[in-house]
Amino acid sequence: LEEWSGETAPFEGDVSFHARFEQQVTRTPKAPAVVMGDTTVSFHQLNVRANQLAHYLRSLGVGPDVPVAFCLERSPEAIVAILGILKAGGAYVPLDPSAPEARRAFILENSGATVLLTTQAQVESWQPAVRQVVRLDTDSRRIEASSPGNPRVALRPEHLAYVIYTSGSTGTPKGVMIQHRSLAHLHRSLTEACYPQAPKVMRVSLNGPLYFDASVTQLLLMADGHCLCIVPEAVRQDPEAMLAWVDQRRIDALDCTPSLFKLLLDAGFLEQAHVPAICFIGGEAMDEVTWRTLAATDRTRAYNAYGPTEGTVASTTECIQRTAQPTPVIGRPLLNVSVYVLDANLNPVSVGVPGELFIAGEGLARGYRNRPDLTAERFIPHPFSTVRGARLYRTGDRVRWKQDGTLDFMGRVDFQVKLRGYRIEPGEIETALRTHPGIRDAMVRVREDVPGVQRLVAYVAPEVDTAPLRSHLQRSLPDYMVPAAYVALPVLPLTPNGKVDRAALPAPVEEAANPEARVGPRDEREAMLERLWAEALGVSTVDVRTSFFELGGHSLLAVRLMAAVHRETGQKLPLSTLFQAPSVERFAVLLGESGPKPFTPLVPFTNEGTGTPFFCVHPVGGHVLAYAELARRLGPAQPFYGLQARGLDGTEQPLDTVEALAASYVRVVRGVQPHGPYHLGGWSLGGVIAYEMAHQLREAGEVVELVAMIDSYVPQAVPDSEPDLDRALAVGLFAQDLMGVSLADLDVDTAELEPEATLTKVLESAARSGALPSGVDAMALFEVFEANLEAARRYHPPAMEQRVLRIHAEERDETRPIDGGWAALVGERLESHELPGTHHTLLREPMVQSVAELLAKALRDADTK
Repeated sequence: LEEWSGETAPFEGDVSFHARFEQQVTRTPKAPAVVMGDTTVSFHQLNVRANQLAHYLRSLGVGPDVPVAFCLERSPEAIVAILGILKAGGAYVPLDPSAPEARRAFILENSGATVLLTTQAQVESWQPAVRQVVRLDTDSRRIEASSPGNPRVALRPEHLAYVIYTSGSTGTPKGVMIQHRSLAHLHRSLTEACYPQAPKVMRVSLNGPLYFDASVTQLLLMADGHCLCIVPEAVRQDPEAMLAWVDQRRIDALDCTPSLFKLLLDAGFLEQAHVPAICFIGGEAMDEVTWRTLAATDRTRAYNAYGPTEGTVASTTECIQRTAQPTPVIGRPLLNVSVYVLDANLNPVSVGVPGELFIAGEGLARGYRNRPDLTAERFIPHPFSTVRGARLYRTGDRVRWKQDGTLDFMGRVDFQVKLRGYRIEPGEIETALRTHPGIRDAMVRVREDVPGVQRLVAYVAPEVDTAPLRSHLQRSLPDYMVPAAYVALPVLPLTPNGKVDRAALPAPVEEAANPEARVGPRDEREAMLERLWAEALGVSTVDVRTSFFELGGHSLLAVRLMAAVHRETGQKLPLSTLFQAPSVERFAVLLGESGPKPFTPLVPFTNEGTGTPFFCVHPVGGHVLAYAELARRLGPAQPFYGLQARGLDGTEQPLDTVEALAASYVRVVRGVQPHGPYHLGGWSLGGVIAYEMAHQLREAGEVVELVAMIDSYVPQAVPDSEPDLDRALAVGLFAQDLMGVSLADLDVDTAELEPEATLTKVLESAARSGALPSGVDAMALFEVFEANLEAARRYHPPAMEQRVLRIHAEERDETRPIDGGWAALVGERLESHELPGTHHTLLREPMVQSVAELLAKALRDADTK
């Protein structure tokens, strides 16, 4: 047992992460350090931007052990923020941009951060209470005026590197303080254990959120010269898209949770032409099927990693291809880590006997931020060490030694749970539930009533209406901590000693509260879908009118559901279909099994809400699938209608002037809302058409309170005498819009092919890549695109006194004005907001959340006028 427990050798702390990064910059200044979408940042560029930010932060008083918060989506800017904070000597505190405002505010206050790095959009939607707010977008000129040289800061190994907040059993999150020496130890131990035979230069995926400590292992690799490839959020939610992204980026090292990796395996991960050389899997317990599948392959080298945040990400690992164990184990301790399996009296237990896992060594956190009581409870004096001040961390995990010296994970000794890689303390959810009026007591547990489907279930007493509980919790808890099901009981069952009897808590029966109100399936198609919904959600039945997401569905379950629909019906629908039609009733209509329906421009994403409807016009491509996530982010209370182009079904000729398009959509809009005030908008060309709709409605005497444009520019109109757009050019623009690639990328030589043959090759490539929207006639899609291009070329927008909200991308064509040309038409009624990214990334994760927040505020303001 002494041999298996591991040893802690003398460790000097090595050099800090950012110092190693600076050394790498001198070796490979021009090599790519960070890649996301079309953006590539070299080591030199990243270092200069981080240095400028560091010097700026130093001027604000940032130094060793000073916490600095940042609230940013995963992006190159977020990597600049982390490096800049560390170079200034500070400790970074990541905030989840999608977390409720109350949670972000608590972390800001508890961490003691006096500086927050964020964006203008975040500030407008949140207004954080902090002394200094640094907006990386609007404050960029002041930051860039700082020195580009490496700052010199007297930093010691025991100074803080970061503070990451995890769920807390007492009802509030707790901040885990990690020192620089622990980061250096993690780098050294992982390099020795997992990367001794890795390629000299790797392309490494950054898959986890930055407020999730798994991201730290990928950040560390960047300082060794490896390229950090940031996975777009939309790609993370779709296994097939993830596989395509891994292949396109030629990823060498992939990190993910077992839940996500299982979906990748189901989608054909090991059958791909390119498979990453290394897979680093951790965050939750691995299932036996995934373990056996990986053990049988030699196409990758996969590691099962275990470690609490308090142990600096990873404490033990096991290479699955090299193990003799037929079922999952969490392996052996890393270099300079010691592990002990102890009983309730802190005595070591024998091989095969379960006990609690304790960790010692260089990876241990300093403790919990501003929680000395909890620090003393979890970090205890080391009873087996003669080193002064040595500590043991009580993990709360139940393990046992296997005969070969590996550790077998057996669950928890308390009630903490892991779901989809997130650490959740039920006590925090229970505390939030008890703040709801009328609830006296609450209990939360994870149930697996259907094999393979784990979900959080909340039990409350006394019996109350549980319908408002989900929205109540969403005001203070992140989405992953909101239970999927709620059960109201007269009293919670108790054991003879007066504690809640968790074993006696009943399985939720969704229809039990009001069986008469439930609407069941009304035909075979709805019955089939209701069965698939129930299987995916792990419930017995569902109401065909209820949203998949209101029933506890999340992105991973959504992927499984869409795969099941494909197997059952043969129809392969995009994931966005579920956002557009999240109930069985609405999804059944979209399946279209009852035959073709007459085409209508109106696509109701959300039509049950009570607010003023928002009508969102299609971009140049003609369809509105790009708005699915934006509509979902605005919530069920906001009616949201998409307007798609006539001609997509191939039965009608598309309209070819903006005036004609606007007139046809005005008729449709007035069929839903006969009179104003109207709220209109659109992305790209959609914003231009919405502007013309506003003009026509105002001419008819109606009130238009808001026109919301997402990266829309005043068209550069051509004279009427100008010939129509060259078809070869239109085909090239079509390929760029549909797939984000040029004709050269597709190996199409326009000099050798006629435009029609070029178009055929583009459509074939789009079909193979899955870029064509499901159910859309490919040739009709191009004809709509071509007609819309021509309409934009001929349009001359009028000037008018109209409120316009314009959200535009930071990266733009420098020949175009930053205001899009709209200030000359609407004057002071123009409200502009700039967000990081490109024209095509604004409606994708992660920026769609910021777009939704700005749009929601504008819609609220318009409703109050």
